[in-house]
Amino acid sequence: MKQACVHSFPMTHPADVAALAAELAAGRIAARAIAGIIVKTEGNGLDNDWTRVMAWDALVALLRAHDTEPSVQRMSIIVSGGCEGVTTPHMVVFECRDVPAEHPPGRALAIGHAVSEPLLPEQIGTAAQVASTCLAVERAMQQAGLAREEVEYVQVKAPWLSEVHQQAALARGVRLKAADAHASKPWTRAACALGVALALGEATPAQASEAAINSDASVFTRRAAVTAGNDTLQNEVLVFGMSSGWAGSARVAQASLADLLDAGAIHDALARAGLPPRGAQLPAALQSQVRAVLFKGDPARSGLLRGERQLMWHDSDVHALRHLRAVMSGVIGAVTGTTRVFVSAGAEHQGPPGGGTFAVFVDAAAQA
Repeated sequence: MKQACVHSFPMTHPADVAALAAELAAGRIAARAIAGIIVKTEGNGLDNDWTRVMAWDALVALLRAHDTEPSVQRMSIIVSGGCEGVTTPHMVVFECRDVPAEHPPGRALAIGHAVSEPLLPEQIGTAAQVASTCLAVERAMQQAGLAREEVEYVQVKAPWLSEVHQQAALARGVRLKAADAHASKPWTRAACALGVALALGEATPAQASEAAINSDASVFTRRAAVTAGNDTLQNEVLVFGMSSGWAGSARVAQASLADLLDAGAIHDALARAGLPPRGAQLPAALQSQVRAVLFKGDPARSGLLRGERQLMWHDSDVHALRHLRAVMSGVIGAVTGTTRVFVSAGAEHQGPPGGGTFAVFVDAAAQA
């Protein structure tokens, strides 16, 4: 039987893996049991954000030192830059342990991991990527033993079109969805999100068609977040759900925020994870049970929030997505009481437009 464990560690700089290294050295975490690592580190979150490379290199070196090859076939390492607002740079490690079959009845966190076959550069942002992601999500669900209705949250690491991919496509005389790496991000995120929606039954094949990609905002998944940055041209998928076939005290719950001030949806997710808030903020005695908080969303393209004019998309000094990370770190932090908040922008087909997707991971056995 499997048991999922969720670990959270602060980071003093982008390459700081000391906390994880100590846990590995002490045997409290098994390197070969790690299914995924999600990092939120300082940086601008754009193409020239080398903090992601620093964190990635440090993690890969650490895992290799423990005789573990961190290939995408075994685990996903997702690094996102941008700690605006009150966000604390941190990493979340998802571990899947083997435990004795006997365990108390109930449902616990289950984790599945899968990787698609490599795509061609010209398939990024197309129906081929939608189908590829859908198959990877289905395989991850099967690995975890999760049915569609048991899936709470899906994290996808999507490929983007690096300069190498662009040159290779140009040499073959094929056309791409985007002319550079940054411009490819909305296409790869959108196609992957629709693939998740298709796999989870949130969209029909007709609704998740190529024509809908970045065109029909009414089609979206409420249970996924997609980050772009995989150079292997593969879709990496982590599926999280609640299953009676898994052991342990870890839980996950998600919610769809209608807009950036939808604190009620955050409270709902906390309650579904077993942490009913009493008042405006989660009580201090329960905050220690929160292991990870993740949000994916965008400011409304209308430029309005609850009828009031907003300037996030019109600020020539600070990019809208940096505004988003600052705002949501405060909104989510105020409700959960934690500053270890993973906030990511670029939410094409991920949650309702102007809102987003929220997930919280909890360890019910943690003590204050």
